[in-house]
Amino acid sequence: MTRLLATSAAVLCVGAASAPSRALRVGLPLQPNTLDPIVSSRYIENYIKEAIFDGLIIIDDHGDLQPDLAVAVPTKRNGGISADGQTITYHLRRGVRWQDGAPFTARDVAFTFSKMRDRHVPFAL
Repeated sequence: MTRLLATSAAVLCVGAASAPSRALRVGLPLQPNTLDPIVSSRYIENYIKEAIFDGLIIIDDHGDLQPDLAVAVPTKRNGGISADGQTITYHLRRGVRWQDGAPFTARDVAFTFSKMRDRHVPFAL
């Protein structure tokens, strides 16, 4: 699923109208410090992150959780959240691939969560 959020009047999308292109150029008011989604914390970095990265779930235009890389949003009703609320299980969509063609797997999700929990990584909550 591709998303582009246009929430600021300072954002300007520019493109050549005469020829189709696979590039999107976006003028931004600030320079990002990083494009690493684990350590990004500035508004502009999060804006870019939302445009180029998918998550397990997303929040739709109505404020509701929707599956993105997950097959479903985990709930107690569908068994994705344990009865005691201590375990959340995500089932990943099949056939998802990285830009280089490598398959997206549960190991990728585990790696990301391990980086988020690593005390040496400045993960912004």
